[in-house]
Amino acid sequence: MTTSGTTMTPGRGAAITAAVTGPLLLVLSFAQSADGPKVATATPAQIRAWGLAEASAVRVGALGAMLSVVVWLILTAALTRVARDALPRSLLADVFAGAGYLLTVALFLASVADALPVVLPDLIGARLTTVDDDVLRGWYGLTGFTHLIGDFQMAFIALLVGAFSLVVLRTGVAPRWIGWLGMAITVAAALGTAGVTTNTGPLYGFWMGGIFGWALWCPIVGVALGLRSRARRRAAAAPSLPHERLVASESPAVEQGGGVR
Repeated sequence: MTTSGTTMTPGRGAAITAAVTGPLLLVLSFAQSADGPKVATATPAQIRAWGLAEASAVRVGALGAMLSVVVWLILTAALTRVARDALPRSLLADVFAGAGYLLTVALFLASVADALPVVLPDLIGARLTTVDDDVLRGWYGLTGFTHLIGDFQMAFIALLVGAFSLVVLRTGVAPRWIGWLGMAITVAAALGTAGVTTNTGPLYGFWMGGIFGWALWCPIVGVALGLRSRARRRAAAAPSLPHERLVASESPAVEQGGGVR
């Protein structure tokens, strides 16, 4: 991490990692399977019909979800390093890391439960068509748990985006407009969390703003860190270029025969 005036420049390794994993996380978010029947009223026959029809999509979605968890974990580590280098005496990096790792656990549990009815039978020597009705209904019922995890995980998103945005605003490690954007996402995520926990309809819209805002925030922050690190390296290398040209112009010319003019 280097400093230019009041602006911090992220370390190359963390910046490159964020620049790659941020956009990749957005791409992987599109690998999702179609929703199944309603959890509260689904019958075993409906669950089987959905599982058989969407088996391939569910498996692709499970793979995408696992990759997303891994990529998010790496991105969390990279942004934690950036925040800690920028403000080594602050708790903001620890707050960001804690919220990021808790979000990783939430994403992992949700992904496992969503894939359970389709992926598990083959792994235990069974078939979706022969699984006991009560067992199948119990497996599928876990998707209600994951739905609630998805709603409540917004608290972690509000915390981590807010913490890193404060780092940006205090140090300028990324363009400050990204810090203000992050604060807006934090407010939306916090209001959305309040909406789902208190069942307040008017606040549900903020939850959507929080989840989509976070999905876009990750690649924006990653790319911004990568560009700032690259610009800093170019600026650091620029002063040496005139000197190199001067040395080259003063060097004696050597003829092909080996003589010096």
